[in-house]
Amino acid sequence: MKKITLLLVSLLGMLVQAQQFDSGVVTLSNTSGLAITARVQTNASTVTLTATGPSDRWFAIGFGTQNMNSGDCLIFSSAGISDRNFIGFTTPSTDINDWTVSSNTVAGSIRTIVGTRALTSPNPTGDYAFSNSATAIPVVWARSETATNTLAYHGGSNRGSATVNTTLNSELFSMQEIILFPNPANEQLNIQLPSVLSNIDYQIFDLSGKRIISGTLQNLENSIDVNSFNQGTYLLYLSHPEMGSLTKLWVKN
Repeated sequence: MKKITLLLVSLLGMLVQAQQFDSGVVTLSNTSGLAITARVQTNASTVTLTATGPSDRWFAIGFGTQNMNSGDCLIFSSAGISDRNFIGFTTPSTDINDWTVSSNTVAGSIRTIVGTRALTSPNPTGDYAFSNSATAIPVVWARSETATNTLAYHGGSNRGSATVNTTLNSELFSMQEIILFPNPANEQLNIQLPSVLSNIDYQIFDLSGKRIISGTLQNLENSIDVNSFNQGTYLLYLSHPEMGSLTKLWVKN
């Protein structure tokens, strides 16, 4: 029984680590031609931030705060991401930049910048610690009053605050749609995948924790030969790098 419990705890831990959370696109400002949006996506180790704003000027988003007294501040421009700290109602001070910019593109009047960072910054002083869980993140935003990338006072009508809520990525729930049959099984264990899934890795464990077989499910309809398995209860662990993971019990007759 102890081995069974430890195996189930281990598999549950693998499931939690595979979960991903996503805010979706959150509109911070809807001013025509000057709109600003943010999207926060997390996994077990990293956060990906997608920010859009006007292409002809700097815009900024601060995390974990709803004022400029203190907190983490990111400034977006043609130069990418500038990592800074709020120090009151003045130009935010420069911080060590832990963000990696994967793209900085302009389409029409809209700039889109995508950056990634560890959930917890290796230089944590002043940096917001993201969490791979359902979180309500207070944010502030601002943009330049004029078409320039030079930092200056943004003016009273070019700033605001909001809350960015991350929730469990709905795509993960498609793993729950996997169908296992027949159960109990005699010779073949059939696994039917939803249409959105493919290349699912699987492992089968007995209740002592011994892995019996592993492989990859390539098709919507899959069969595993279990004719040689001893009678008893087994754990089928299914995992996908983007969709998460799932553990199902099945019985061999």
